[in-house]
Amino acid sequence: MQVLQFGKHYPPFVGGIEKVIQVLTETLNQLGVKTDVLCVNHCSKYEELDLGTYKIYKMPLWFRVASTSISPSLITKFREIQGNYHIIHTHMPDPMANLALFFFPPKSKLIVQWHMDIVRQKFLLPFYKPLLIWLFKRADLILVSSEKLKNESQFSKFFNSKTKVLPLPFDYEEFEKIKIDLSFEKKIRELAKEKKIILSVGRLVYYKGFDVLIKATKLLPENIVVFIVGDGPMKPSLEKLIEKLKLKDRVFLLGKLDRAKIAACYKICDLFCLPSTHKTESFGIVQLEAMNFGKPVISTYLEASGICEVNKHGVTGLCVKPGDEKELAKAIIYLLENKVLYKTLSENAVIHVKNFYKEKIVNELIELYKSLL
Repeated sequence: MQVLQFGKHYPPFVGGIEKVIQVLTETLNQLGVKTDVLCVNHCSKYEELDLGTYKIYKMPLWFRVASTSISPSLITKFREIQGNYHIIHTHMPDPMANLALFFFPPKSKLIVQWHMDIVRQKFLLPFYKPLLIWLFKRADLILVSSEKLKNESQFSKFFNSKTKVLPLPFDYEEFEKIKIDLSFEKKIRELAKEKKIILSVGRLVYYKGFDVLIKATKLLPENIVVFIVGDGPMKPSLEKLIEKLKLKDRVFLLGKLDRAKIAACYKICDLFCLPSTHKTESFGIVQLEAMNFGKPVISTYLEASGICEVNKHGVTGLCVKPGDEKELAKAIIYLLENKVLYKTLSENAVIHVKNFYKEKIVNELIELYKSLL
């Protein structure tokens, strides 16, 4: 069995879908399923990476428009190599890959993994929608990461009986292999000044809700500080908000960190917060990273999103209404003050995260592959 993972980008390009494709590809190959990758490069050159048992084809990027990476050679490369595979596993939404599949429909089995609904590019949806509907109809199998995405997606009516729920895989070994940056841990402890630490991790973009977390901090007791890891276009506006609310000694934007430093943050934080406000946040793997360190999670109920299927309310953490800083602050205070509940959620988190370990999820995927063939 030979599989092609067909997506927008691949690490070191930073993104949730890209990380999923990497974990799937590496784990499938480790489990004996030859799996290559076709994607767009992060720059304007062609790269063909031969990793021994599998290859990664990165096609040159021309430019980006409306979150779409334009690369006409992606289409021609797909035409050239698609016949080498028994299964094409494509990750959507991605208009360029969608076009390639439309112009050169594969004779092999086609799996469409629908990661998230379209939010910011709604003005282009009328033009893209016919291609997506064609793809859903052509697919032999449609994968989604949660029951909520399956039932509440804007495209649910096109999913029908050939849709399966398969959670995203968590690479728990990544942090096991990393030596925690102890000097950075010391620095963070000094910044915190023995106060309780709320941690959040993610790109500084509109749907992450970091502005809500910052506003909630104003409502928290003085013995609580917030650390936000990540970089992105909203950094200037978040810095202004922190200054406006006079929170420079309580909210710290740590920027983009390497994994050894992020591990240090997970280790010393008291709880993890994912305050996302839009369904673009469809799963939230960072929640699993926090749970793997035994940290309770506070996240938000979102339409067509599996966030609170990952973080189970009252089991591994708490789920609150999105965009409501008062409710978020109330949940943080309640969880930190209730020591018995905190201990229970922490213990449950360590157990629950194992349901998402990469080998378990990928073995389920292999069985789905076999069922198609």
